[in-house]
Amino acid sequence: MLDIQSAAALTSLTVPKLVLDEGEAYFWRAQFIDSQGTPSDWSEYEYFGTQKTNADLNANGIPDSQEVASTTDLDNDGMMDYLQTNIKSLKMEGTSVQIGVSIKASPNVLASSRLNRKIPGNRIRMLPANPRKCRSG
Repeated sequence: MLDIQSAAALTSLTVPKLVLDEGEAYFWRAQFIDSQGTPSDWSEYEYFGTQKTNADLNANGIPDSQEVASTTDLDNDGMMDYLQTNIKSLKMEGTSVQIGVSIKASPNVLASSRLNRKIPGNRIRMLPANPRKCRSG
């Protein structure tokens, strides 16, 4: 569940990348709290859906078009990158350049679940939904 509070009266909200799954339906509602801390009633539920892009069919957190070969070992530790949970490796689109993002030397980072790229024109598509079938968010 995503719980956002703001000192400003919001009329829209941009959800950070990687918070919502693609191809899913979500529902939301809002409540206003005035300057004295008095809350309004909750709004009625509204619904939206995210578009499915099929960019990562094997669900490993790397767009399929940017996966590196299974023999890639960018950190040269003797273990193939795809077998490690503390490194994500990918190819830059349209090039042969490979990049590895490692959290081995980052004591404050517990995991790297996926990498994301910005897709120009990527938009939320409205879908009909039933609240009994939606995850909260």
